[in-house]
Amino acid sequence: MLTELNVILPEIIGWCFIVYGVILAIFIGGIVVLKSDKTCFQLRKHKYQGIFTEIEKSWKEAEALRVEGLRLEDEKALDRWAKKVDKWRMGIYVKIKEFNPILAEKFDIPYRFTMELPTDSVGLNRRNEMVLRMLMKRMEILKEIQDNYS
Repeated sequence: MLTELNVILPEIIGWCFIVYGVILAIFIGGIVVLKSDKTCFQLRKHKYQGIFTEIEKSWKEAEALRVEGLRLEDEKALDRWAKKVDKWRMGIYVKIKEFNPILAEKFDIPYRFTMELPTDSVGLNRRNEMVLRMLMKRMEILKEIQDNYS
């Protein structure tokens, strides 16, 4: 009996060391991965901080455009305003696409939505109301991006 134990005991101890080594390697590997993920996230966040600043600035510009769009007097003013809105949309679209192409597509094509204008606002015509609705939806999407990612 003692002879069997002398033969089996070193084998058991050897397997215990192997299992302990594997568990230790997994544990240390997990710590390294978590630390590197955190570092990568911090680097990405630093890289995109400028984009988040642009999004915040762009939201303020959109608010000014919205107010301007509610005060339009004639078709010429509507044409000038619609061009400003389109220029604003293209500028921020490029920034969002750099950050997240899927969000950029959602931002660029907000046609599948229902966005009500405030009850006290009346657009100049249907085109004015449509551009206002799209602008407001894009503002909402910018706010979501700010809330979720910055």
